[in-house]
Amino acid sequence: MFNLSLFKEVFYQSRIPQLIGLTDFSTLLYNPAFCEFLGYSLEEISPLPVEAVSHPEDMAKDTQLFGELLSGQRDEYQLEKRYIHKSGEIKTGILTVSRISEKSTGEEFLLGQVLDITEKKHMEEALLHRDKRLRKSEKLAVVGQMAAAVAHEIRNPLTPIKGFMQLLYSEKELNPVYLRIVLDELLRVETIISEFLSMAKPHTEKTMIVHVDRLVKQVIQLFQAEALMENKEFIFLYEQPIRGILGDANSLKQVFMNVIQNSLEAISNKGRIDVSIFSDETGVIVQFIDNGCGIPKERLSKLGEPYYSTKEKGTGLGLMTSFRIIESHNGKINIDSVEEEGTTVTIWLPYTSTES
Repeated sequence: MFNLSLFKEVFYQSRIPQLIGLTDFSTLLYNPAFCEFLGYSLEEISPLPVEAVSHPEDMAKDTQLFGELLSGQRDEYQLEKRYIHKSGEIKTGILTVSRISEKSTGEEFLLGQVLDITEKKHMEEALLHRDKRLRKSEKLAVVGQMAAAVAHEIRNPLTPIKGFMQLLYSEKELNPVYLRIVLDELLRVETIISEFLSMAKPHTEKTMIVHVDRLVKQVIQLFQAEALMENKEFIFLYEQPIRGILGDANSLKQVFMNVIQNSLEAISNKGRIDVSIFSDETGVIVQFIDNGCGIPKERLSKLGEPYYSTKEKGTGLGLMTSFRIIESHNGKINIDSVEEEGTTVTIWLPYTSTES
């Protein structure tokens, strides 16, 4: 028979700190530490069934594992379980239940030990709530930053538009000069909105084999006329043949256009942009080198951030979008610059297992 007096002597009178329960399948006894954990006296807790001190949502798993233990499918089980304190407070512990056999008598007992992790769970929940509040605060800050950026960037061109429209209204006749300025500023508004939409819309790619050398050549041709009119020069060097990469041609074209546009704006009359394409065993490297005004050292680390631009009328979104596109291709983009000497933009795009 179950030796109640021995249990009291070993577990109750010695007052060991571990939370322990013991049963011979007919009687369930708790040691004083377990009683204290649940807020009951030994006399109060003895007649209570396990269900009375267990969280109902955890009973199903506990019952399943208990059944597997009784059927011999396992000798021990462990689970995180919630208990209901006498006050109604939820306590949490790691419950380990083991089957114990008394060889001399052939009797079997179940020994349950609980590791109290209530404070740990409270701390985890507090940290989780804090992180949620921080994320919410950060999201609100980003929304506020976005709103301020939209307002600021669009208000700038709207100011001259409003002014010249007032002049046109007061003079009662069309002035081609005023109209040209208004149209230019409206185009600027359209560009700003397009950049914001490009940042906000879901990034969808049409993946195909892309020949980077051909793509860069097309982009240079688009800017060639503008460069000639401003007395600026392109030097295009590439090795042949260049293996194709797997990517989205339209997105990569947008990147190359952004880089070349920035270089053209940075160089002065008789300026020069060297574009080189070469490859190694890992991928294709595209390098743009200009002899323009360069970028101050303190600004280099901020490039690629939204709303940060080295240009007076820039939003910074073009470069940020370029960084995002290259990252989505598992590539890398690096910008080196020396003020008053020029800027070098290096883009690396990895090969895939598919060959051209």
